[in-house]
Amino acid sequence: MDLCLLLANRGASYLRRLWDGDAYAALLDLIRALKIEPRNSKVHYRIIKALIELKQYDMARRISKLFKERFPDDHSCDRLDALLRTDPMGQKSWTSNGCSDYVQRLCGHCNTNTDIKEAVWFGSRDEYIAAGSDCGSLLIWERKSGALIKGFEADMNILNCVQPHPSILLLATSGIEHVIRFWQPLDEDLERNSTETGRELHRLTALSATNQKRMHTGIFDMVVASIGLAVQGGDDDDVERGRRIGCNAS
Repeated sequence: MDLCLLLANRGASYLRRLWDGDAYAALLDLIRALKIEPRNSKVHYRIIKALIELKQYDMARRISKLFKERFPDDHSCDRLDALLRTDPMGQKSWTSNGCSDYVQRLCGHCNTNTDIKEAVWFGSRDEYIAAGSDCGSLLIWERKSGALIKGFEADMNILNCVQPHPSILLLATSGIEHVIRFWQPLDEDLERNSTETGRELHRLTALSATNQKRMHTGIFDMVVASIGLAVQGGDDDDVERGRRIGCNAS
């Protein structure tokens, strides 16, 4: 019963937040909850809501019909039924042929402006995942929990490349700036001054929410942002003048 409640409440939280992938994650949780407690009316209701968010209207109608059969005196789905009767547009087709589901989902980064966003295993036992982001941040997740635990300002614009050292605890990152940065844990006994800790980001929940908004920015805003980066970098002009661009040590 406790696990059913946990899954149902997490599914409801996903449906309130509605980040990319949240509706599907909610559906997975709610299906697990329904297997534990098949007569839970709230779980049925939230499954219908998740299916509507996923534009699976035909499936939502079937679950709604099942809801009425199992809970004839419960009218909590009336509003969802009214929406389904309007025959909303955009029904999406799902097929499971030749497909496999994801094992774990990590949230918080942004990828809209460039093609590359490397994600790598990190740690002596691969207990962390590190990746770049269009916000310029180096982000680190705990593999076991999937929680975003660390963020660092790694590039002024966009961070694309993240690679671990093969034998020591060290990360190398590069992005739009003309530098490659190296990252490794500080000694616990080392006194940390403002310079050493100045790149660490602390409001990771707010950063993740901002990145979600960035991924839904209109195409016009994206073009303007890309033009701004090109003007700031000035790479083409430097090449035409014959200047050789190197990487400064950092």
